[in-house]
Amino acid sequence: MFDATQDAKPLDLLEAARTPQARSQLMESLCELIMRKVSFLTFQKLRCKTTILSCVNAVVSHDAALSSFPDIMLAGIVDLKSLHARAIVAVEGDLIGAVVDELCGATSTDMYVREELSVMEVRFGKQMIDITIAAMSEVFANLVQLDGVVAQYETSRGMLSIDEAQAWMISATGIFESTLGFGSVKLIVPYAAFESLETKINSRGALISAGEADFKWARDLDHLVDETPVEVQVEIARARVSIGLLDALKEGDKLPFTLLPEAIGVVDGVDLFRAEYGQSDGYVCCRLQASVRDGDDAQPALAVPGSDSRGRVSPLGRPKGIVQRIAVELTVELGRVQMSVANLRQLREGQVLVLDQPVEEPLCIYANGRRFAYGEVAAIGKDQYGIRFLALAEDFNPMEAIAA
Repeated sequence: MFDATQDAKPLDLLEAARTPQARSQLMESLCELIMRKVSFLTFQKLRCKTTILSCVNAVVSHDAALSSFPDIMLAGIVDLKSLHARAIVAVEGDLIGAVVDELCGATSTDMYVREELSVMEVRFGKQMIDITIAAMSEVFANLVQLDGVVAQYETSRGMLSIDEAQAWMISATGIFESTLGFGSVKLIVPYAAFESLETKINSRGALISAGEADFKWARDLDHLVDETPVEVQVEIARARVSIGLLDALKEGDKLPFTLLPEAIGVVDGVDLFRAEYGQSDGYVCCRLQASVRDGDDAQPALAVPGSDSRGRVSPLGRPKGIVQRIAVELTVELGRVQMSVANLRQLREGQVLVLDQPVEEPLCIYANGRRFAYGEVAAIGKDQYGIRFLALAEDFNPMEAIAA
């Protein structure tokens, strides 16, 4: 197992943080609707029937979005005033030609190599760009008034650019078929332009009472927090001493400790309760007496464990503020590997260990050693990266995460 040479490819945990995830759900859900509107308006305004064959939506870089445009096309650079952004709407030359040929009464379906657009095709191409802008405006009407205005038309990809500072674009492409041919209508909008819409939608949701999903989230979170393991230390003596005293200790020396009247239960440095101590079946035990204030002094017993008038066990009263001060150790795990002690002893520098963590799956977040949630690496500042919380452990479905 460990003697064979193992090759390992580098793992870039920051790849997902550098590239926007599929958080453009707004555009994804509306992309097909926009393209269907384009098909309907093309028939309504130009009397040319087109059928939408497919609709694709993706988040790509600025350069990749421009390079995907067809060589022969007519594109309009559109000012979207309400989004404070520019978009590009491009209609493929073959689709424009097929529409113009049908309007002119052509019946042949033979496609030919198109090298440029005629004057008439440019005129109809501009109308198809206007139709696409109108379709967008209709679909987004309930969210925002787009007010799209074409700033300029271009027939060359080299003349197209929105803003190179806007690194990522939402690219929506519809493939249309007419009687005499087929072609694409492509729309790209800066990814950042949708931030205001997402904020608007989230603010609307904040005004609505919490739904069942919100209650489930709260229940699951409370359950996970309540079930997080903590270690309780019971102390019977305390003292502050100098390093010099510790350095001078000899066997048999007495430490400057005075036993406390009661033992103190401590969780992560926080005094939680006081107790009497004794023994039971050969083990040390303690009987809880009182909770501790947010200081060092004890307070009178608030409740003693026992039975109430109905025979139910009463919990020890303790201020919530004290419990809230308890720290929880969070760790993000890259993965695990199991091996025997013999193999563990054989580990050497340069050894490659294959962990049980698939590259495409989120990382596990542990709270005090218990699996608590899942997360991914995300940018938290300039050249700084951290962990983005994705889901609670009880709500997480690995197959859904891989599909997303």
